Amino acid sequence: MSGAVPNRVSVFAKKRRGRPRNAEKSPEFEEKLAAIVEAAANVFREKGYASGSLDDVAAALDIRKATLYYYIDSKAKLLEMIFERGLSTARRKIDSLAEITDPKERLQALIRHQIEIVSSDRGHFAVFFDHLSVSDKSEAKSPRLRALEKEYMESFLRIVESAVKAGVIADVPSKYAVQAIIGMTCWTYKWFEPTRHNAEAMYDTCVRLLIRK
Repeated sequence: MSGAVPNRVSVFAKKRRGRPRNAEKSPEFEEKLAAIVEAAANVFREKGYASGSLDDVAAALDIRKATLYYYIDSKAKLLEMIFERGLSTARRKIDSLAEITDPKERLQALIRHQIEIVSSDRGHFAVFFDHLSVSDKSEAKSPRLRALEKEYMESFLRIVESAVKAGVIADVPSKYAVQAIIGMTCWTYKWFEPTRHNAEAMYDTCVRLLIRK
């Protein structure tokens, strides 16, 4: 079935014993939840958030809808979890870049990260970017999600501001430079095909366009 995640289906093979307390979520529970989020990302990418249903997600995992409700309580919550996964992954990486002291090397590492993470997980990020506007108008954009988004953008801005100050890129408003770099590096989710395109070549292209010699 299109949108299925056969490598993850096996995580649902074991029978559950009682509903877990929120404070006692086991690694097995988290693994199954991650499989659900991945399947939902595939379904929403292929059918759109409005048309994709929890029935579709359950079918992609070859489980009953009742089993799905054991792990999540709504489609909106699933969308929020997709956003949270994307932002959390990106935030952890961008925080690690703070260890790079040279502004040029730090910006290059950020560009590489953006291209690699989006091109390697297009299904997830297609939902992330295509449905941000949906989440802005719904319950999916929770206070926690808004905080994660704000922290990520602030971290991104600091890297770009230091690059502008060091003369690594042109002397332009940093807030616009951030949006330009995000657009350049993340738009790959629209067109990048691993069998046809090269992430390293895309990275090199962005660096040559953005960074001064």
